[in-house]
Amino acid sequence: MISINKNGIQIKDNPRYLWNEIQLEKIISKHLVSRESKHDYKPEINYLYFFHNNEKIEIKIDDFDISNYQLAQF
Repeated sequence: MISINKNGIQIKDNPRYLWNEIQLEKIISKHLVSRESKHDYKPEINYLYFFHNNEKIEIKIDDFDISNYQLAQF
């Protein structure tokens, strides 16, 4: 579970990442490539990416019931 509101971001039962401590937040996409695949299909995985106290945080967001546009509004 992820909670995003005016105070910051909280993931599961972990402490909240406060907005004033978060830097360079953005949504990024990574394409998975398998050397064993005979097809050109490269699945795209979306992540919420940011730095908190100089630590890089990546949270997979494809499994959440929210669009990238809705997430970007925060």
